[in-house]
Amino acid sequence: MRKAIQERAQKLICDHGSAAYEKAQEAVRAARRHRNGRLERFLVKVACEIDRRTAPDLGHRALIEEN
Repeated sequence: MRKAIQERAQKLICDHGSAAYEKAQEAVRAARRHRNGRLERFLVKVACEIDRRTAPDLGHRALIEEN
């Protein structure tokens, strides 16, 4: 699963550059709206990986808050 997370994060970074984290968060919200908890948890991990790779000097961004 770790490899899948890393691959998805890399694809989003390549496709969207600095907007990759926001795109991941949009995907988390979409999964939540569709009540797909498994996908939501996966995408939260992807967002964390993107954050780790793209914002090391900025500190960690806040993940989507639970409703």
